[in-house]
Amino acid sequence: MFASASLDKKIKIWTFGSQKTTANYTLAGHEAGVNCIDFCRDPDKPHIVSGDDFGIVKIWDYQTRMCLFTLDQGGHTENVAAVMFHPEVPIILSAGEDDIINVWDNSTYK
Repeated sequence: MFASASLDKKIKIWTFGSQKTTANYTLAGHEAGVNCIDFCRDPDKPHIVSGDDFGIVKIWDYQTRMCLFTLDQGGHTENVAAVMFHPEVPIILSAGEDDIINVWDNSTYK
């Protein structure tokens, strides 16, 4: 499985190696173009983090297809250019075109 981000404000989930030419499903909820996404590496957390052109970071459960949390308080004032779940430490990083790097707790989202 892999995901794609798009300026159409959507995240699409695809199956690698499938003969299917359309996405399995779409995560919709951003109000601006989605620039970046990352999968959580914790097998107990089927989560994706995404960042958009309005400076918003969202956490998604890709199994339930629901947005779990929106990280916008004290976040970015410009486009989010990169997001990632840290591979070992329970934090989420977001970097924006506002020259700010935010570090979020992966449990409380603060």
